Amino acid sequence: MKFFISLMSLMLCLSIWAQPAGENPANWTKVNSLSDEFSGNSLNQGKWEFGHPWWRGRSPAIFGRGANAFVSNNRLVIRATWVGGNRDYMRSGAIRSKNRDMAVGMYSECSYKANSLNMGSNFWFAHNARDNQNREDEIDVQEAFGSRFPRIMNTNVHNPQPNFTNDQPQPNKFNVSGPDIDKGFHRYGVWIVNNRTLRFYLDGVFKKQVTTNSTIEPLWMIINSETYDWMTPPTQAQVNDGSKRDMLVDYVRTWRKTGNAQGNPNPPNNGGNAGTDVPINKVISLRKTGGDRKYVTGERSGSQLIARATSVRGWERFRVESHPKGGVALKALSNNKYVQVLDRNAEAPVRNQGNFKGDWEQFEWKSKGNGKVALKSIHSGKWLQAAWNQNNAIVRARGNADRRWETFDWQVVNGQKILGQQSQGLKITTNPVKDIVAVEGTADVDVQVFDQTGADVGFSVIKTSENSIELDLDDDIANGIYFLTTKTGQTLKIVKQ
Repeated sequence: MKFFISLMSLMLCLSIWAQPAGENPANWTKVNSLSDEFSGNSLNQGKWEFGHPWWRGRSPAIFGRGANAFVSNNRLVIRATWVGGNRDYMRSGAIRSKNRDMAVGMYSECSYKANSLNMGSNFWFAHNARDNQNREDEIDVQEAFGSRFPRIMNTNVHNPQPNFTNDQPQPNKFNVSGPDIDKGFHRYGVWIVNNRTLRFYLDGVFKKQVTTNSTIEPLWMIINSETYDWMTPPTQAQVNDGSKRDMLVDYVRTWRKTGNAQGNPNPPNNGGNAGTDVPINKVISLRKTGGDRKYVTGERSGSQLIARATSVRGWERFRVESHPKGGVALKALSNNKYVQVLDRNAEAPVRNQGNFKGDWEQFEWKSKGNGKVALKSIHSGKWLQAAWNQNNAIVRARGNADRRWETFDWQVVNGQKILGQQSQGLKITTNPVKDIVAVEGTADVDVQVFDQTGADVGFSVIKTSENSIELDLDDDIANGIYFLTTKTGQTLKIVKQ
């Protein structure tokens, strides 16, 4: 769920978080015509038009209009619908920017959840004008296939001759961490560094630089779903399934590099814990960098964080998640609550008691290199601090700068164990198991996994025999009770502890 904030807070958030990793926000200016938070319940038709600039879509799913692309509950909904007939019996959603505004020096990022149909959920740019060598271009930032490749970011760059002949594609695939692309939101971005250089980003992390062979500006921005010749179209029942048919877009944000518009074509250092990496969807520990070097612990719901543990156990584990307004949120695995700063005073306590990712739970992650990080509360404007000279240091939001007391060592820690029990003919065959959950008693791969609130849990599943399957649950799911259900109504309780 998205939450409203003041214009001032929004601009602060965007100025910090929308640009490519490692870039100084002061060097970037927002491009309003290519940015939208999709707030409210109506599409801003001052920015968007329905459909594609020159293409009706691919049969059987040609592009529709307002019934297939609309804003609801502060998100853009791209919906597939069934209209019947022999050939063009579906409609898919598509919107495009009013103008061809995407150009050299711009970075654009879209946060969305793909549909679960045999269709693509796409964020891309295109133009049908010719360059001086009679070529036209297309940049596919993400062609998401939730039903076929649920953990892949598919990018491509097309440099075809007129009428899309003699195409020279440059495809790339990147593995996605966290939930499957049709089970949760991910951020897909591209930076047109110069007229021959593109850089692709996944969840704020630089992935690859691509050198193109034709002019790549200016372009329309396009957000759409579509069917493909190589993939069997979805059935009427699937299209009418409200849990499968929608691509949901949280936002799109675009920024222009000011000053040196050509940018720096050299990729940043993204190895290990150095540079600007943010361990999104990873479970980490935090430790004071000086003094007694104790680990930060969150013991129970609402307790104040204290740096006093000598080792990493359950209470010392925090999952780093993307915050919907930018930056990160930290979830304490001890109680599945988000770390939050409620007050703006100089002694603001830091507690693990948030139930959702609101303003109080929003932090700036500033990498200090060599596995060190400083964390700033966006709500209070203060850096988290655990003083060197305090044993059992209480973590407070009171630092005015990211100095030594405000710096923590961090590292990714192993996930927790998965336990299960026999239930309604299903059982986990190995107890305990880690990461891979082998389930005996069903060959059904169309299963679902929910937490206690009824929310879907990210996972993939394969059939391993005539009567068993294996679930690859997301490594970063928090401690708690989960339920696996099959199409026949069988249920298995799974406990992560």
